[in-house]
Amino acid sequence: MIPLQSPGPERFHWLRSFLRDAGFTEPDLCARLKIRNLGELKPAGTEREPERLESACSMLIHLFLDREPADAKTVQARLGTEAAGLLAEFGLLRAHPSNQDACLSTVMLYPLYGLYIASDRDWEPETGRGNLPRPDAVYLAITPNAYDYLAALPTSPCDEFLDLCSGAGISAMIAARDYAKSATACDILERCTGFAAWSARLNGVTNLEGITGNLYDRLP
Repeated sequence: MIPLQSPGPERFHWLRSFLRDAGFTEPDLCARLKIRNLGELKPAGTEREPERLESACSMLIHLFLDREPADAKTVQARLGTEAAGLLAEFGLLRAHPSNQDACLSTVMLYPLYGLYIASDRDWEPETGRGNLPRPDAVYLAITPNAYDYLAALPTSPCDEFLDLCSGAGISAMIAARDYAKSATACDILERCTGFAAWSARLNGVTNLEGITGNLYDRLP
């Protein structure tokens, strides 16, 4: 089971619009953080200044990119009561395990190639940084290697596109949006295909199918 909920197409559209209107887009974030792409994002507090939480965008960076907790009242003040409620409705926020006045993101959520992608947090307050919280974790798709991989993808129009070992499903989503009539994201982990399906709904991508299986086993 993934921590995310799917309340319906209209709510997904509302969430997508809110993220864009808040400036939580790849070009805006890169300009704000003075980086070429999000694969160059440095940890807050060590290699870059922590966000000052003065706007909706700074709060989204703090929660979903830096994976830091925030006071629940401050979250509502910066995002707005309706938007904060929407994030909770989608299962994107939860109460902090040791501080009920604070909240945490349940996942990482980030813009990539004009899409919004969700993957597992790579650390929890209980375990500390550098410790994946579960063995079937869905890995982050904004890494230098991921950007190199995406830049190497073919972009010729095709009827079907297959993304094997798809992880968060980003390459299948790009293909389905841009040049494939249909795309399949296949991974051995059900959690990966669940995250990919959720991200596809967030982006309004309807021609993508997620299949759980070991390489070609489910794809005769």
